[in-house]
Amino acid sequence: MRRCWASLWTDRAVSYRRHQGIDQQAIKLAVVIQRMVQVEDAGVVFTANPVTGARDEMVVDANPGLGDAVVSGLVTPDHFVLKKRWSGWWIVERRPGKREVIVLPRIEGGTEHISSDRARAPALPDSALLQLVRLCSAIQLHFGSPQDIEWAWSGFGISAPAFDQMFIKKDDVIVQLKHNIAFRPTSGIFLAPARLLRIILHYNPVRWQEDTLLVKIQSHVKDLEARELRTLSWRELLSTLQEAQDIFVDVGELRRRYYPRMGFAAAMASISLLS
Repeated sequence: MRRCWASLWTDRAVSYRRHQGIDQQAIKLAVVIQRMVQVEDAGVVFTANPVTGARDEMVVDANPGLGDAVVSGLVTPDHFVLKKRWSGWWIVERRPGKREVIVLPRIEGGTEHISSDRARAPALPDSALLQLVRLCSAIQLHFGSPQDIEWAWSGFGISAPAFDQMFIKKDDVIVQLKHNIAFRPTSGIFLAPARLLRIILHYNPVRWQEDTLLVKIQSHVKDLEARELRTLSWRELLSTLQEAQDIFVDVGELRRRYYPRMGFAAAMASISLLS
C-alpha cells in the first residue's frame, strides 16, 4: 500500500500533473484490495448491444483462462447475445470462438500463453452465463447507464486456496500441510441437488446412443486414427496428443449426463425390492 501511495510522487506523475495544471496538494489515491480467484474463464460483457444499440440485449465475449486474451484482442472469443424478455434473460445467439491462445497465470508470478489448435466446448456454461448477465444488469442499474464490464468466473463448488498455497515449503520442498485451510461452501453446493435433478430429467440412458456428443466423440476418434503420425511435425504431434486427451473429457461429460439417472433407477429398484 505504501508503494501504491508513493507512485503518486514519481517524477513522471509529478511532471504530468504540472503539465495538466493539476493541484499537487489536492490529489488523492485509493488502494483497492480484493481476493484473487482461480480463474477458469474470463472476458467482457456489454450491457447494451454495441452493434445495434439495443438496450434489452447484452453481449458476452468469453475465453478460457485470464481475460487478457479477450481484452487485448489476441483471440476470437466465444460470443453470446442475450435478450431480456418478460420471463428473464434468454440466449438468442451463440458463436464458438477459435481459441487461438489461452493466457494462464504462472505459480511463480506473471502469465504464460498456451496455444490451442482447435475449438472446444463453450468456455462458460449456460447457468453461469445467465448468472453473469443478472449481475451485470444490477451493475448497470446502479450506475444508471450501459456498462462494459470485465469479468472472471471461477466455477462452482468448494472455494479453496490455490493448491500450492496449501503447503509449507523449505527450499522449494513440501515439508508440511498447512493447518486451518479455509474451505468455504459456495452457492454451487446448495444448488447441486437442483442441477442433479435437471440432469436426471433431461438425459435418458435409453437414448444415450442418440446423443450428439457421442457422435462427436466417434467422429473425432476416426479422425485421429486416420492420421499418419510419422508424417506429422513435432507441433502437430503435441496437438494430436492434446486432442486425444480431450476425448476423455468428452467421455466424462457423457457419463456425467447419463449415470445419475441410472443410479437413481437402481436406487429406486433396490428400495422396491426391500419393501
